[in-house]
Amino acid sequence: MSNQRIVFRRYGRRQSGARRAKVLPETVVYRLEKGPGGKLAAVHTKSPDGVSTRRTARYFVLAAHAVEIPKLMLVSEVGNSSDQVGRNLMSHPSHFYECLAKDALWPGRGPIQQGSVNDRCDGPHRAKHAAIRYGSNNRSAHLRFTDQLLKEGIIGRELDERIRHDTSRYVSITTGMEMLPNPANRITLSDRKDSLGLPTPRIYFDVDEYCGNASIVAHEDFKQFDKAFEIQTRLGDRDAWRFAAHIMGSTIIGADPRTSVVDADCRSHDHSNLFIASTGVMPSSATWNPTLTGCALALRLAEVVAREA
Repeated sequence: MSNQRIVFRRYGRRQSGARRAKVLPETVVYRLEKGPGGKLAAVHTKSPDGVSTRRTARYFVLAAHAVEIPKLMLVSEVGNSSDQVGRNLMSHPSHFYECLAKDALWPGRGPIQQGSVNDRCDGPHRAKHAAIRYGSNNRSAHLRFTDQLLKEGIIGRELDERIRHDTSRYVSITTGMEMLPNPANRITLSDRKDSLGLPTPRIYFDVDEYCGNASIVAHEDFKQFDKAFEIQTRLGDRDAWRFAAHIMGSTIIGADPRTSVVDADCRSHDHSNLFIASTGVMPSSATWNPTLTGCALALRLAEVVAREA
């Protein structure tokens, strides 16, 4: 259930035994209602014209990712006995390494990622700095180079030759870094309202010294990459922090209800019929894409609900 352009689903069973779902487009869940026995009783939704509807169910699954879920829980004052809802927001801080190599490598054929350097993913160094994974991006940059060369006024045969030369030698490496859960990196409610009069989220997010130390190591590795590729031209801003759309944390898993939001089945510690399907439940970030882990956790959650229902 999303707090922005929500799709709300209710499951039942046809006489044939097939599952069915009712989808309510353009419907926003704006409040979770607590009921007796520590369970949730209903969700309250609004349509685009502002009409409010109360909807009941036996089980409730929040699946609106790691920003809107904690926002909805904070608005509703639900599931936050640990004071961890909205906290421990994580991503993958990174630097981009780009250059033109001496030799033609012809990127762009085959999978977009064909390999990675994982030497710094684990080891004693993690006591001093974040784990680092270097992902080789197999992308063709012909559009990028064509646009830049045209802006420089290069046309005709020279344009063709330069596009061929630069595109064939383009190297792109993404530096993904582990980020530690930090309660200060968090989502709270702002004073601003959206078009339905609901609070918008306020996000505080910063990179700590642990990642900063990894940044120093990464830049030393970049010098080694320069030598290996015998670079002709250095591209882009290697110093700039970039952040992948790998949002994690804000409703983390844990065995202790005092320090976490959900248990190993993604069930709320506070409400036995409330589940969270999101990478927001992940309590640590590792070094790369969290999507498959999020999917696996959602399948586990679904099995629990199906078994109990």
